Amino acid sequence: MCMRALLVETTIRNSGQGARRYVPEPAHLLGMYHILAKKGHQVRLAAEPSARSLSSLVRDFSPHFVGFTSYRLHCNTPLSLPDHPCVDSLQEHAFLIQAMQRQGIKIGIGGRGATLNPGHFARAYRPDFIVKGLGEIPMMVLAGSGFDGRAIEHEDVYCGNIEDTAILQAPRGEKWIEVSFERPYSLENHASTARVYVQIGCFGRCIFCAEDHLVNYRPLEYVLDEL
Repeated sequence: MCMRALLVETTIRNSGQGARRYVPEPAHLLGMYHILAKKGHQVRLAAEPSARSLSSLVRDFSPHFVGFTSYRLHCNTPLSLPDHPCVDSLQEHAFLIQAMQRQGIKIGIGGRGATLNPGHFARAYRPDFIVKGLGEIPMMVLAGSGFDGRAIEHEDVYCGNIEDTAILQAPRGEKWIEVSFERPYSLENHASTARVYVQIGCFGRCIFCAEDHLVNYRPLEYVLDEL
């Protein structure tokens, strides 16, 4: 069944910051874009949209699934205050997320914020899914299941629940490097620095990180083709 999926790169805006002409390209969503497209789904990308522009896009595209990246500031405030200004990058979209959930649209949250603070995002926004760490393999499973939470409970990526939110994570040590990062958009309206992924993973050893601390290099032919 072909479904419509919208992948949204979010940001934490400074106070009074309006729309920018040039925004960074959503390069780290490209792998998931191509996984969904290969499964036959219609996919759109949105790079740091305002609440108004995202609302218009949702109205025009009528997605079945919306996936958000997430970031969270380390404010000098208790982490138990999810409504504190500038706590996370989904705050400006909170009302739209609630409206989409009432319409039956599936919501997923991934990225750095959800990886490090899954409890915060699960309780603040009550999404259907949270993806910790690299999202390509969990997205492949979600795409194959039609974004049905009950269908993924027996999959290797399923890690349990926080309240009603399913937590997904790529299996430990799993390599996922043979995926296209070809751009389906022009760089004309994005920041002048283009991104090309040559590796997936991290050299860090942060004890709180959900990652497996492995660095996997992508095949050279993929990188040269994208260049």
